[in-house]
Amino acid sequence: MNKYFSGAGIIPIIIYNDNPYFILFSCGKGLISDAGGTNESNDSIEQTAMRELFEESCGIININDKDLEKKSIYLDIFNQNKNNEFYKKLYRVYFILIDNIVLSDLLHP
Repeated sequence: MNKYFSGAGIIPIIIYNDNPYFILFSCGKGLISDAGGTNESNDSIEQTAMRELFEESCGIININDKDLEKKSIYLDIFNQNKNNEFYKKLYRVYFILIDNIVLSDLLHP
C-alpha cells in the first residue's frame, strides 16, 4: 500500500427507475459509511477497497480492478482522530457505478 494512505473504501452507486442510489453500510452506533477499511499485508489501495466492498456486501458486490479504473472516481480525504486532529495519511473513497446489480438483490426478503 502507498505509504501516504491508511486505507480505502468504495461507495457503490446503482441506477433504479432512472435515479441514482448510493449504497452505504452500517459501521455501528447508528453511523453509516462506505465499505472500507485499512489494508491487510501489502494490499494496494485498489485491492483494499475492492476486498472491503466484497466483504461488507456479504459477497453480493464484487468488482475487478479494470471496472474500478474505468467506472469510478475517487476522493482522497485526511483522516481525523477522536480529538478531530488530522493524521498525515489519506483515506481514499471510490465512487463507482455498479450496473450488474439490481436493487432487489440488495433488499431483505
